Amino acid sequence: MSGANPDAARFRHIVRQLQADKQDNPYDWNEPYDVREIERAGDIVFVDAYTTVTGADDRSSHYDISLREALHNWEVKHGVNKSLETQRKVPNTVKLFLNFLEVQDVSLQSVSRRDVYDFIEYLAQHYAKNTVSGHISRLKVVWELAKDRCDVTGDNPFHGHKMDGTSETKKYELFTPSELQALNKSLDEASKDRKLIFLLGLYTGARLSEICNIKAGNIMQAGDHYYYHIEKGKTKDATRNVPIPPELVADTLALREGLADDDLLFSVDSKTYSRWFSVLKSSLVDDSRKVFHSLRVGFSTALKRCDVHERYAAEILGHKRGETMSYGYYAKENEVHKLASEAAKAFSYIKFAWLTDKREEGR
Repeated sequence: MSGANPDAARFRHIVRQLQADKQDNPYDWNEPYDVREIERAGDIVFVDAYTTVTGADDRSSHYDISLREALHNWEVKHGVNKSLETQRKVPNTVKLFLNFLEVQDVSLQSVSRRDVYDFIEYLAQHYAKNTVSGHISRLKVVWELAKDRCDVTGDNPFHGHKMDGTSETKKYELFTPSELQALNKSLDEASKDRKLIFLLGLYTGARLSEICNIKAGNIMQAGDHYYYHIEKGKTKDATRNVPIPPELVADTLALREGLADDDLLFSVDSKTYSRWFSVLKSSLVDDSRKVFHSLRVGFSTALKRCDVHERYAAEILGHKRGETMSYGYYAKENEVHKLASEAAKAFSYIKFAWLTDKREEGR
């Protein structure tokens, strides 16, 4: 396989334009064009488009859209509306596929089902089934947009494959109280913002990517309660307002001071923090199933143990729910008050049942 012609976009644009002219005026649509003169001028792309539309010489296969070009179109059309995590994952998957094919770029039309099958076989040797499925799904949507744009024809080669993998995705395990206490104490040596990320994960159950993507302007107040607004996240249900525990408000506001509304609250991205936290955690907890996401599992568990109604748990965690509350930047005071009241139950449970050293408490 080879990369697509760099003039491909212009070729397809001219073809669409000439086809429209031909449809509107089928008898003398080509009268304005002197092909020999255009050829002498060296505009081979136009000549190829012209002969393709006339049927004299179909040159379209020489101007197929490339995978990287299709990715760019996806980023412009759909990527801007996706989470930062998705915006990162789709280009990474495209790069992984091209590396597998050992090319810098490839004609999207030339990708066969066998190419995709072989790619899945390769991925299955290294990744869990869900991860393999995610990679193929991302390539599938890039191809589908190209077909919607009439840049490719035929069946989507990324659709309808059986997925295999090394194993199912690992189940995240809860940190034990002693492990949480050790982590919390160890983070006293870290910067205030890194400690705050940990505590927000612990006490609000937000995903790491959601926390690291909080903007200064997302910190809001409704009545006596502060909350942060998650604009978009892993799923469509991730948009929500999350109450900030009173004990974390001062540090959160201090971090916001001096920032513009569009500035990120934290100076570290989720990928960097995840790696840093993994190293820190490994020195204290020897269990690969226990990661930052385990804090979210813990908060969800605390909500359940405190008998918080599933409706409110879903609102706080960003799980699938009914459209019962509004999720603009400016939440209604009674909405935040109720969410804060329910979240406070889990906050207290985690603080006193898990994070408090009972030996210290009895002294």
